[in-house]
Amino acid sequence: MERQLRVLMASLAVLATTRGASSPGPATLNLGNGSVVELVRIPTGEFTMGESHLNRSSIGFFSPHDLVARPVRISRSFYAGKYLVTVEQFERFVRATNYVTDAESGNRPWRNLTKGAYTAVENSWEPKQDANWRNPGFPQDRQHPVTCISWYDAEAFCNWASTQSGRKVRMPTEAELEYLQRAGTETRYYWGPHTDHRGVLANVADDGIKGDEDIFLDGQPSMKHLIPKGRNDGYRYTTPVGFFKPNLFGVYDAIGNVWEYTLDWEGADPARVDPKGMNADRWRSMKGGSWMSTPDFYRPSIRLQIEPESRTSTRGLRIVVED
Repeated sequence: MERQLRVLMASLAVLATTRGASSPGPATLNLGNGSVVELVRIPTGEFTMGESHLNRSSIGFFSPHDLVARPVRISRSFYAGKYLVTVEQFERFVRATNYVTDAESGNRPWRNLTKGAYTAVENSWEPKQDANWRNPGFPQDRQHPVTCISWYDAEAFCNWASTQSGRKVRMPTEAELEYLQRAGTETRYYWGPHTDHRGVLANVADDGIKGDEDIFLDGQPSMKHLIPKGRNDGYRYTTPVGFFKPNLFGVYDAIGNVWEYTLDWEGADPARVDPKGMNADRWRSMKGGSWMSTPDFYRPSIRLQIEPESRTSTRGLRIVVED
C-alpha cells in the first residue's frame, strides 16, 4: 500500500508541475536549424537512493561505492531529455562545430587504444581502431542513441547545446538520474520487483547474449539473477529511442539501451539534499544499464565507475536542463 501511494504521489507531482505552477521554461530545447530536443519536467521530491541491506543480500554485484539506501531530497525541479541523445542530434553538433570525438582524434588514449573504441562483437569485447559514433560495430539509424562517445564528448555536446539554446544544459547528477529513473517507485526496477522476462519493458540483454559489461573487459563477475530464458525484445543491439513505453515521469529508456553518463565524480557522498558526488577523483560514474546488461546491472541503484576518456558501444547520454 505504501509503495502504491508513493507511485500515486509521483504521478500527481508530474501533473502539477506540467500545469505551470512555477512558470516553467519551454518543454523543448531548440538546437537550431529545426533540431529540437523534447524535454520532461521532473518535479522536486524525496526518494530512497541506493539499495537497502535486505536487497543487497540478493544482488550479485556491487561496485566499490555502491550506495547503501538513504533518503535523498531533490530540492529543485529540472528538465530531462524525454529521450536519449540520438545519432541525429549528435551529428548536428558535430557538423555545427567540426568537433572530433576522442575515438576519432586519438587525443585521449584509453587502455590499448589511441583511436577507436571497444565494441561488442559476437558476445565479446574487441578494441577497434575504426569504431566511433558513426561506426559502433552494428547497424544504427539516426533515431538510435549515440554511442562510442567518451564522458568528455558528452560534456562538449552539453556545452554546445547550452550555447545554442541559451539555457543551462548538462549531464544529470547521479541523484537526479536515479530519481528520474525510479519515478516515484522503490522496487528494484521501476516497473516492479521482477526482471523484464518477456522483453517488453526495456532494451536489456536477451537470452543467448553473454551479457558482459564494458567495465569488465577481462571477465564478468558472477551474477545472481541470470538473463531470463527465452527473453527477446526484438533488437540485438540498440533500439530507436522511445521504442519501449516510458516510466511514470514520461522518460523513455530510463533503463537500458545505453548506459548514461552522469556529472558526478564517482565516490562516497553522504549529502541528503541534492548530492553532487565528490569534488574530484579519477573516475566518473554512469547508471542505467544497456542493451547487453544483465538483471543485476540494470537496476536504477547501480553506479559504475568509468574513466572519463573511455568509450564503448554501450554508453550514451541524456541531457538535463536547469529549470
